[in-house]
Amino acid sequence: MSTTPEPADSEYTAGLIAQALITEASRSPEHRRLYLTGHLGLRPPAIFEALRRYLQPEAAIEVTTPSGPIRLEAAPLGNQTPAEAILVPYLVGSAGPNSGTAGFAAFLRDEVPVGDIPRVLLILDEQPVETVRTAAEDAGLLDGLQWPQMISAAIASAPAAIAPLLQAVRNDLNARTDRVRRDYIAIGTLRRLAACVSASEAGAGLYRLGCYVSDPDAISSPRQRLKASQGWRDKLDAWSAPDQNLEARLIGEYEDQHDARLARVLEARTPFGLDFSQFVLADLPAARGASVRSLKLASPIRARGAACASQPGRAVLWAPGGTTFSIMLMRPAATAATATMIWADGGTPARSPIAAGDREIAFDLNGDGWRFARLELSSGERAELAIFFDAGQWAPFEGSIDLDFATAAFRCHGDPDLWAMDPAGRLIGQPDPRATEADCEDGEPRRYLAVLGSQSRPIDLVVGVAAGEGEEPGSGPAEPSSPPEPGDPDDYPAPPRAPDDDDGDFTGRAPGRFLPRRVRCRLLPTLS
Repeated sequence: MSTTPEPADSEYTAGLIAQALITEASRSPEHRRLYLTGHLGLRPPAIFEALRRYLQPEAAIEVTTPSGPIRLEAAPLGNQTPAEAILVPYLVGSAGPNSGTAGFAAFLRDEVPVGDIPRVLLILDEQPVETVRTAAEDAGLLDGLQWPQMISAAIASAPAAIAPLLQAVRNDLNARTDRVRRDYIAIGTLRRLAACVSASEAGAGLYRLGCYVSDPDAISSPRQRLKASQGWRDKLDAWSAPDQNLEARLIGEYEDQHDARLARVLEARTPFGLDFSQFVLADLPAARGASVRSLKLASPIRARGAACASQPGRAVLWAPGGTTFSIMLMRPAATAATATMIWADGGTPARSPIAAGDREIAFDLNGDGWRFARLELSSGERAELAIFFDAGQWAPFEGSIDLDFATAAFRCHGDPDLWAMDPAGRLIGQPDPRATEADCEDGEPRRYLAVLGSQSRPIDLVVGVAAGEGEEPGSGPAEPSSPPEPGDPDDYPAPPRAPDDDDGDFTGRAPGRFLPRRVRCRLLPTLS
């Protein structure tokens, strides 16, 4: 075993770039000027340091200046050009051999590429002066320095058993610019994969590239397995975002939520994201057929066993004293899944299994006053809920049903627009909003009492926020969104029409208070 330490990724990649620059310069049949501002995340000093290994004293040249001759070392360009052909690198930076000021670099533009033998001047400068840019080529655009050539150089030493896998990786990374960050770290990772002793080891290390998951069996079908690996990495990265529920998303992908493979993936969670070294592609379920329809909530949201006022993606539920109630699905679940109720107050999430064929999600919940929650399906579908647990003859809600999960309050677009519904889910009037707390800062919730006749109910409001796109403040409870998709089975009863009004407008009298105006609304009935 060799005791020589491997070069760092930056040093290794700088060496590949230097070698490519020598090769490209050797193809020049005449004088040439080049500049390089950096490459693959490396700055000019790192690349210059790699080039210094090619400089030879016997290939040095002298440049005449007003203050006397300056000696510059050069790299011979081999047998592809005349023996005397050379590459002269110059670094803009601290004074030293072949390095100095930007002004002197511009001076060299006309002093190095002279004579009968081809000389190639290479200026290494992060910000070349205009006289250099206009008179020289950008070396970063040379064929030998392009990403495909850099990958090929990094994996060139791979043994025959690993080469087919790494060639497939190269083709995949070349095909899509968003697969991996194109820098010296990626090149160093590819170099280490090429140094693996087996294809299984190389496949297991694919996750280090940042665009795949670990797959020791990748060599069995490289192209297809890389596609699946990349697809899962994209999903897992997205589902690990702060506003996502990774567990809820993953559970829906497995037929059995007690699957040991699922457990391995979930155990790989850390405070900084997933540890992709702890599971492999085989731990993730195969892609499902396109015929499987995704799990979706009914739209508008419907409930069984609780009064419900609904807007698309959000709803108010009244479950006096706590009860078992159900949220309806758009269509029967195609496969087993899980729904998770995440509480805004930080309480323990409530999880409910969904069996294949189920048309509703049952929850057994309890509490006091208001609790705000986010319902998440394993398919990614989500809805925000405000659940009122207090007993009584009616429950209040703010007409826009604009829920602020972070503060566990209703957002109001202007003055509060409160409504009361009875246990059957019918509007019975408009309570008066009466603040019980002093004014607070914008965006902060404030406790109100909704007063209707001789009765009052608590409600927290964030008053005066701007109306959301497409919403009109103060217009009363808006109509729910369209019913379930055409063609889907739907055995739910139609929403009731308000009494004594042919066009569905509610004009009745609330206990002790007339409704101040005619309003168009539909509340969803309490399903039995």
